[in-house]
Amino acid sequence: MTKGNNYIDQKYPLSELTGKIIKCAIEVHQHLGNGFQKVIYQRALAVEFTNQFLGFKRVMNKKSKPSSNQTNQSSDN
Repeated sequence: MTKGNNYIDQKYPLSELTGKIIKCAIEVHQHLGNGFQKVIYQRALAVEFTNQFLGFKRVMNKKSKPSSNQTNQSSDN
């Protein structure tokens, strides 16, 4: 394991990226806590990914029709 980061193990090729994602999720959870709807956590995680310079793409639920908010993704990112 890399010193100072319990989430990175160099024998796994995507370990560093996985560690960064886990750290972002923990950061969001520490700030928001429990009890919000999933979309709130998704938006907060998008902000944290952006703050940590991690590229991502929002995925829409294919069962529902896109609302005006979902079609203009730049407002959430």
